[in-house]
Amino acid sequence: MSKKMVLIAAISVMALLPASLLVSGCGSSTGDAADTAQLQQLQRLFAVRIKKQNQEVDFQTVDQDDSSLVSGTTKTRQQGAKGVRQVSYATIYLFGNEFFRLPIETRIVTPPVNQIVSVGTAQPSTRGRGGQTANETADAEYQAEKAAAAARLRAEVEARYAAETAATEHVIRCMGLPPNTPGC
Repeated sequence: MSKKMVLIAAISVMALLPASLLVSGCGSSTGDAADTAQLQQLQRLFAVRIKKQNQEVDFQTVDQDDSSLVSGTTKTRQQGAKGVRQVSYATIYLFGNEFFRLPIETRIVTPPVNQIVSVGTAQPSTRGRGGQTANETADAEYQAEKAAAAARLRAEVEARYAAETAATEHVIRCMGLPPNTPGC
């Protein structure tokens, strides 16, 4: 007979018994000795116990790109920590020996903490002219272009302001004068 068939038979027998016998330590409402003897005999043949077991839960490692680190280097930003999972099992005993274990509930007691690792993505620097890296040279060129553009914009704004100021002064000067007055 397979374990599955024995398990089905054991559960079927349990279903036929009075509920008062299935509750450990309880006889009938009258507490008679015959029920207690039947319970003890039943417990020698068949028992179901609920057991809880803690298990470790592994943490995950999460990689994050980091442009401040050179490519090929890593740096642990947060250490990982294992969590704890509690699994409740219904364990069936036949003739005093564990026969079958069925998980009935799982819950996370302590969640795992992911390990976070920064992975470098920046290209290794090489020194160029004047002892500067390629990145430093490019940055200096960018800053120079930015300053030149700002100067051009400032000159254009000043020229427009001067033109608008002159036009405004002309309108104010000519206000109230008859049309076709020279200079207006």
